[in-house]
Amino acid sequence: MKKLLLTSAAALALATVAVSTTKVEAFSRGHVIEHTINDTKSLSAARWGSRLQILNLLTRFKHKLGEDGFRSYNRQFRARVGAAKSVSEIDELYNKFEKELEELEDLT
Repeated sequence: MKKLLLTSAAALALATVAVSTTKVEAFSRGHVIEHTINDTKSLSAARWGSRLQILNLLTRFKHKLGEDGFRSYNRQFRARVGAAKSVSEIDELYNKFEKELEELEDLT
């Protein structure tokens, strides 16, 4: 009888550990998926935000760029931002365009 109780207790302990492990693994996978989704959302938000920033920047320099230059820079920036893989890369692109436009203004 003692062997049966010990075997039952051991089986119950193993089952509890297995269930706990499964819950931890499921939580871990869910956390990774949630983290990935949040990264995607932040990248998407950065893309949209940078598009608004570049429109504001281009509007400041519109008189120097003209209509065609305005559209050209906007297309270039949107294409590069669409290819960006991180938020920091988008920030670098914006800073690069801002410097480029300021240099253009200094030349004229």
